Amino acid sequence: MKYADFWKRLGSLLIDALVFSPLIFVYFYVITHFQSLAIFCLIAMAFIGPMYSIYFHCRWGQTIGKMAVGIIVRDLSGRPISWRQAFLRNIVDLIFGIPIAIGSWIAFLRMPEAAYQDPSFLNWAKMFAESQPIFVKPLQNMGSIWTWSEAIVLLFNKKKRALHDFIACTVVVEKSSLSSITDAA
Repeated sequence: MKYADFWKRLGSLLIDALVFSPLIFVYFYVITHFQSLAIFCLIAMAFIGPMYSIYFHCRWGQTIGKMAVGIIVRDLSGRPISWRQAFLRNIVDLIFGIPIAIGSWIAFLRMPEAAYQDPSFLNWAKMFAESQPIFVKPLQNMGSIWTWSEAIVLLFNKKKRALHDFIACTVVVEKSSLSSITDAA
């Protein structure tokens, strides 16, 4: 198996972000203009991202971004991953994401209706940050540290595995290298 390098993995992540960009735009528009819909949108977005990753990785071994750049997730022996492995690849993101989503929900409830009348996104964002419970910022910082740790670990190991690959016992490989393995077998 030929392991997927950092740049292909980053490219797939950017493509996945592009796939989600219309939804993200709608999300930010709704949460900054409609207090009554903000909580519904928050709940939807909190589940859509992880479920997309888990479902696509288990079903096809790859997200749309990975399909576009020709890489695929496999277990360490080269077989497709299980639902459990797909879930474990996202477990740390969920551990950080769920409490942050709860903190955002609290912030939405605390924000005054006037915040939704202000045309300035920066004013809205400042009020939102001030309305969040104190546990949110440390979790966001830990999430950032986790993300950078993922990249560093990926860059400095032979199989190009990120921390979530170690947790789930997975590896990301060039899809074209799998056909040569199955042809040889």
